[in-house]
Amino acid sequence: MAGHGMSQTPQRPLPLLYHGTSAACLDAILREGIRPRGDDPGNWKHTVTSNPRCVYLTTTYPLYFAQMAGEGYGDVAIFEVDGARLQRNRLLPDEDFLQDATKDDPKWQARFEIWGVKGMKARVMWFRREIYARNLGKGLALQSLERMGTCCHDGNVSRETLTRIALIPKDVSIALIAYYDPLVCIMNYHTVGWLHQRGVALMFGDDPDTSDITQAGWHVPPKELLDQITVRTLRTEGEAK
Repeated sequence: MAGHGMSQTPQRPLPLLYHGTSAACLDAILREGIRPRGDDPGNWKHTVTSNPRCVYLTTTYPLYFAQMAGEGYGDVAIFEVDGARLQRNRLLPDEDFLQDATKDDPKWQARFEIWGVKGMKARVMWFRREIYARNLGKGLALQSLERMGTCCHDGNVSRETLTRIALIPKDVSIALIAYYDPLVCIMNYHTVGWLHQRGVALMFGDDPDTSDITQAGWHVPPKELLDQITVRTLRTEGEAK
C-alpha cells in the first residue's frame, strides 16, 4: 500500500490502548476479556456497523466509544489494555482509517471507480473484506493508531491484557464529552488528538500537565467532576484491587 496514502510502519512498542463500553459489560469482561460483538446488533446504525469479529481499541477516543456503546443511557467503563501483552499479529488497522487515508488519492479513486466502489460506506466495507481476503492490513495497525488513534484486534482481547478500569457515572460522562467531543478522522487526530489523550489521562487520575491545554485555549474538566470517576487496578488473576 506504499505510495497510496499508507505505508507499513516499522515495529515499535505498542502504547497503552483503551476500550470504551457500557458499564453493564463490566462483569462479563472481567470474566472473559473483551469479546467482539459477534451476532449482537452494532451501535453504529447511522453509519457502518463495527466488524463483528474485531474489538476496537484506541489511544484517544474511549469516552466517545463508551457512550456509543451505552447509547447515552447509563454508566460507562473504559478499560486500559497493555499493548505489550497483545499478540501483535492479531492487530489490524481500523477500516475507517484505511478509507480516510485513501479517499483523496487519485490512484485509489481510479481503482474504486473501476471496481464500482462508490461512497464512504462502500469503501469501508471493501477494506473490511480485503483485510482478510488479501491480508491487506498487515503492518498497518500501528500507523492506524499513529494517524487516527484507533485500531482493531482480531478476536478476543484476553483478560490478562487488562490493567485498569475507569468507571464513569452517566451524568459525568455526558458532562465530560462536552470537553472532548470527537470527530474520529485523520484530520481531527492530527489537530486535537493530543487533547483527547490528555483527557484519557485525567480520567484515569494520571495527573498530566494541563498547562498546554489552557494555553491552547481549551478548558480542563473541573476536579469535582473527575473525582466522581472510580479507577480500579486489576490483578493478573482477574480480580480488582
